[in-house]
Amino acid sequence: MLKSLMAGIVINLKLYQRSYLLIAVGLYWTFTTLLSLIPLLFAKSTSVQLRTFRTTVSSSQSLAFLLVAALGLLTVSYPLRNRSAKMALTKPCPLEMWQGANFLSPFLVALFLYGGILFFGLGCSFLWGLKVQSGLVYVTLDQLCRAVIVSSYLLLLTTLFHPVIAFTIAFLFHESIFYYYQYFLTWLASLSNDASSHPLLSLIQRVFGTIYMTLPCYEPYKHKTDSIYSTLEVSLRDGVIFAYTLVYALVFALFCYTLSLYFLKKKRLT
Repeated sequence: MLKSLMAGIVINLKLYQRSYLLIAVGLYWTFTTLLSLIPLLFAKSTSVQLRTFRTTVSSSQSLAFLLVAALGLLTVSYPLRNRSAKMALTKPCPLEMWQGANFLSPFLVALFLYGGILFFGLGCSFLWGLKVQSGLVYVTLDQLCRAVIVSSYLLLLTTLFHPVIAFTIAFLFHESIFYYYQYFLTWLASLSNDASSHPLLSLIQRVFGTIYMTLPCYEPYKHKTDSIYSTLEVSLRDGVIFAYTLVYALVFALFCYTLSLYFLKKKRLT
């Protein structure tokens, strides 16, 4: 079982290695990072150094997030669409191990990317004497959890739909959008003295509220971590928030894995 899992991960990593997407992203990241570090070489103000450092790390993490999301779109959809999944599963390779490798492969890439960004950021912070190491570690781990959530969701969606449709669903239907929809509908209802006189508005509020509670949260506890992202300062209380985020990411990944297995079995690939 473990041998099949490891073989699946190795195959996926070799597929990523041959992808021009990774090469292009790597070159782009190197160019933009070196370009953004130029102000640090000449800045004498600590505030300017901190702002430039924070911008550089944030852009690197955003690029890593997009790359991991792209891997979530391609890892399952590619073998399903070119029918190589059926060949892999008739070796035989248990379906659970095959899909487990598909989920773990983007996670390992995410761990490598964010680990590299953390190592790079720590080195720069020590070099320029910026005391932001604890905040940098927190932000990096939080971003890693967010990448796991989004890639898990995309892996589930690409099990069911074409990658373009899966991306559209993930982009248009996520909880933050419906949160603002709810806020807007609440504002509309407040304009009327008698909200019960608008049954259609109340029904839409209930439907959007249900969708909001059902959809995954890409950025758990964002309202509590925004200050950490802006100042790169953490406290012991923030560790509890990260623990909740980590548990949410792991449970959601397990949920997506289990649900995708159910739908793959319905496809009868073997």
